Amino acid sequence: MTTRVAIIVVTLASSTLLMGCPKETTSTTFLDMAKACIPENLLGPAGVLVFYGPNDYRPGDLFTRSGLPNGKWSYDPRIQYATLVDAATVSSVVKEGAVPAACEFGRNNSFSFSADVAGNSTVTVAAVPLAASAAVSLKGGKVATVRASKIYVDTLPFFEPYSESLIALPTAAPAKLAIQNGGYYVVTAVLVTEGYAVDVQYGPEVAANLGAQATLPASDKGNLKAEVGVSVKNSQTLTYTVQGKTALALVVRPISDTMRVQTALAPGVTTEGPQYPGLIESRGWKPD
Repeated sequence: MTTRVAIIVVTLASSTLLMGCPKETTSTTFLDMAKACIPENLLGPAGVLVFYGPNDYRPGDLFTRSGLPNGKWSYDPRIQYATLVDAATVSSVVKEGAVPAACEFGRNNSFSFSADVAGNSTVTVAAVPLAASAAVSLKGGKVATVRASKIYVDTLPFFEPYSESLIALPTAAPAKLAIQNGGYYVVTAVLVTEGYAVDVQYGPEVAANLGAQATLPASDKGNLKAEVGVSVKNSQTLTYTVQGKTALALVVRPISDTMRVQTALAPGVTTEGPQYPGLIESRGWKPD
């Protein structure tokens, strides 16, 4: 039996990234990649790392969690922090680029995936800055390289000011009532890139029409606000780019019904993963 293998070379800002060991889908490797860049202290005992691929989520945003049939967890965006408070409060609570990425510099690592395993398309859906519904652009594609010109972490450096800003919301504010009902998770750190680019290789059945594929319908990027471009790299490869800033992975922590970000796990609760994003097709906000 011949096993087809696609090689993914990850070159985020010339960073050294941890070797992944994918089992069910490539999501596991992307989580390992992101974890290599997130300083360990930002996770702590209560933090969970969720890899979304290119997205617009920010520190302070609120998610809910739901169980999947395979026993893992899906995190779904629900409340955008910037819509709850004024810009000055966001600026004082959220610190952009305050934490350097923890990746080492100077070498590249290769990540290998079997092209035949179930769920292999996750690699393209997760890494490419397009909506999962962009079937024409994604069909038959396999990620070859992922890179960025700059990578860092945005954070909520202090949880108390964030909690106080939520407590100060009007008593009847829908978001406040929702959090008080329990079950919410807050984004406390975000892995951010600038100059994000991903090369996607296509098979011979697509390569003949690769030039036509380089026309990107606006709907293909879903709700992602950043400018997305696509160009032909060679006879079998398209390069998708995000010119500005885009987030890739989130650290989420549970938030109590009293608006306090939790730094320790409740008895019997684990953060074991891998975790999977919810609503990945939105690439941005898709509230209830």
